Amino acid sequence: ALETDHTIRRILEDARAAIGNGGRLIARPSGTEPLIRIMAEGEDPEAIRAAAEDTAARITKQLESYR
Repeated sequence: ALETDHTIRRILEDARAAIGNGGRLIARPSGTEPLIRIMAEGEDPEAIRAAAEDTAARITKQLESYR
């Protein structure tokens, strides 16, 4: 779903835009658990934390809509 769901792709694009050019955000399925791992880094710790938490919440909501 991370690569094919248009809503999730838009969520990730929004998060990357919020972080800006000084950082990066990566989302990938865990290889060992039924989780999606979100890694974010950048210059502003609060912006990074907010972007990662918002991204996780929005992706969770989108994935729950499949159930």
